[in-house]
Amino acid sequence: MNRKTLALVALAVVVGATSAYAQTRAFQNMGAGKAMDVSADGTLVGGNDGSGGYVAKLGAKTVYGGSVAGVEYVGGVATAAGTSGGAASTGQGGSWTALPQVGGTTAWVPTGIGAGASDWWVSGTGGGAACLYTNSAGTTADVGTTDPYNDGSRTTEVSNTGKYSGAAHYTTNSWNAIHGAPSTWLSADAGVGPSVESEAYSISSDGQVKVGWGWASDGGWTATYWDNADGNVPHLLPQFRSTIDDYWWTEATACNGDGSFIGALSIPSSMQEVAWVWDATNGRRSLDSWLVNEMGVSSAEIAGWTFEQITGISDDGLSMCGWGLYNGVETGWAYSVVPEPATMMLLGLGGLLLRRRR
Repeated sequence: MNRKTLALVALAVVVGATSAYAQTRAFQNMGAGKAMDVSADGTLVGGNDGSGGYVAKLGAKTVYGGSVAGVEYVGGVATAAGTSGGAASTGQGGSWTALPQVGGTTAWVPTGIGAGASDWWVSGTGGGAACLYTNSAGTTADVGTTDPYNDGSRTTEVSNTGKYSGAAHYTTNSWNAIHGAPSTWLSADAGVGPSVESEAYSISSDGQVKVGWGWASDGGWTATYWDNADGNVPHLLPQFRSTIDDYWWTEATACNGDGSFIGALSIPSSMQEVAWVWDATNGRRSLDSWLVNEMGVSSAEIAGWTFEQITGISDDGLSMCGWGLYNGVETGWAYSVVPEPATMMLLGLGGLLLRRRR
């Protein structure tokens, strides 16, 4: 067998093995508390349990104390955003580092973290105003400029491009969705105004799609998304209308990297929250049915769970986290689909064979 044939045979073995053993799928109970965020690649989960804030990498927890709101890789290092000792901070390796105050004087609370190739950001709220830390500038700025009453705004999450989602007071009693930068109003289905409320809770990793809730023109707080591609026209999620089911409230809470796969919740008249996933092709599915019927989780693995919220989704839509009731106790959960170490070794072998062939 000549070298060319040997290389091709070996590569075929690698490809076959990779296809068979490419991914590890795992559903995890993250302990009493709430899982708050998942990294873009799905390998990190950030949240809070009885010991305080934590970052879990492929299931192994590093405890930080304080509280964790978001998690992402910054320069290849697992990084948390949260609070420690009452100060807005980022954490790496179990230790916190304080971030600058808003305008150098105002304390604030982080809500998310995003990181690109050359910069990274932390979103939050300080002194009742939306704010954003930009690492390249080394400052935390008030970005709540859309708030005409200057009495309340917030950023809820920041993408890996530095764009953010949030809400601001349109009047003293009405929250309306915003996005930025710079901060700009997002319309609800019923418009924008003192009697029309909305909020953008989350933003896709690419910064294009915002998800949240808005007041529908025919009544009811309804899960909504906005897409830069069509001018941010508000889209009500089908099957989440109060006019269709016994819903008092529905909202979209998280989305994947391009906003095509959305996590949502509904609150019926019983007031028991129910977590869902939605995409345009398959419509809505309850989280538990999606896990069992589409992702291969056994019914035994999720016995005792009532899933309430999805708080983070990876770019590919295959890993996510949130919280719910586990045997009646508020508990964080995570589901991940990640490459196995053996798969990475096989892929490396394939690359070596190809280099030798050349």
